[in-house]
Amino acid sequence: TAIVGTFIIGITGAVIAFGDTLYYAHLDAGGTEASIAPLVATIKEIRIVHPFVAVLVSIFLLVLAWQAQRLRPSTVSRQLALLLSMFIALQIIAGILNVYWRVPVAMQLIHLLLADLVWIAVVLVSAQALRLSACLLYTSKGWHKWEEHIVVALDRHFDIAA
Repeated sequence: TAIVGTFIIGITGAVIAFGDTLYYAHLDAGGTEASIAPLVATIKEIRIVHPFVAVLVSIFLLVLAWQAQRLRPSTVSRQLALLLSMFIALQIIAGILNVYWRVPVAMQLIHLLLADLVWIAVVLVSAQALRLSACLLYTSKGWHKWEEHIVVALDRHFDIAA
């Protein structure tokens, strides 16, 4: 769900960035609101979708990151949750500045870089939360980490312990 939400943010962001670029380029070239292309006008009308979806998905990602850190406590989990939180906060600030400064190319690139960093952090938080080392297996001798179970099984199979 987190990864799908991140994809949706990227898709809506790409469409809105394209529309904003055309819209402001048109106005900067001396065009008027009335002479703008219908597609660009439509994109401009739906531009609220991207920030709305981005804030909702960001809240969801933050909750997931901190839940993963709480359920699988470790230094790495905590650092990744903090890193994702920081990237999301910077991304939202960059998005606001992007609109405020009328989407300059440099700001678009910074916003895109931060989107990539958020994506990488989401993947790392997901991998940390789903890591196999946190999985426990129940055997006849009780609960064991899966690595311990594999080592015991390999020892028996290859007679390593003898």
